[in-house]
Order: sequence, then structure tokens, then C-alpha cells
Amino acid sequence: MAKLFREAYSSLPAGGRQFVLLKDETTKDSRFREGLDCRLTANTSNDGPSLKVDIVARNSGTTVWRPSGNTPGSVNLGLVSRSRDGKWDYEFRRYYPISRQVQPGEELCFSLTLSKSEFEGLELYADLVAENVIWFAQNGVPPLRLV
Repeated sequence: MAKLFREAYSSLPAGGRQFVLLKDETTKDSRFREGLDCRLTANTSNDGPSLKVDIVARNSGTTVWRPSGNTPGSVNLGLVSRSRDGKWDYEFRRYYPISRQVQPGEELCFSLTLSKSEFEGLELYADLVAENVIWFAQNGVPPLRLV
């Protein structure tokens, strides 16, 4: 049994498939693509050498968001950059603002402060990501342009 377990999970770090078994379908959460949706809004203030961003994230889907982190289905805020030649960098920056489960219909507010020199010459977007599952933009929610 131990050998089967090791063989089954040895491919996960190399991009192998993951699956989750649930006893009750009503408990679906952000480990699943279906039902993930959000509405992001932001107010920015770019006085001086910093950009301050106040973000409101509303769970407008039908599934619960898991707290931020590195485990599959953890919902994190990703800052995505785009260069002048159109190249996207989805690994520009990650933030872990969610400390608890977020139910459908709930809103979260959080703030970021970024040095303008970090993204000089880049367009900057905010998007949520359910880690190892999907970027919310892939479910039809366009990322929010910050600058």
C-alpha cells in the first residue's frame, strides 16, 4: 500500500493531476473550477514614490474560497504585469490576504503599497488565483487594470 501511495503522488510536483474526493457535493470550494467567480474593484493613489492600492474582492460565485496559502485551492491575489511588447508575467507578485473561508456574496477589503520603481514601464493588473486550479480570469472574469 505504501508503494502505491508513493507512486501515485510522486508525479504531483512535476505537474501531475490532482483530484479531491468529497463526501457531500454541497461542500465544493475553490479546489474546483466550477462556480469560481469574483468582482474586483480598486482605488489607487500614486503620490510620491509609492502606489497605494485599496482592493475590494467580492465572491460573486457559488463556491467557498479557501484561505490564502500554497495548498491547492488557496485563493491568493496575483499581480500580473504586461510589458510594452505585450508579454504577460503571471508570476510578478503574489499576496496572501485571505485568512479565513469566504462565502459566496461576501466581500474582503485589503491594501497594498508598491514601489513605483518595481513596475516602471509595465502595465499592472490584479487577479485572483485558486492555486494549482485556475486563475479567475480563465473563468471569464477579466483582470483588473491598476496602472
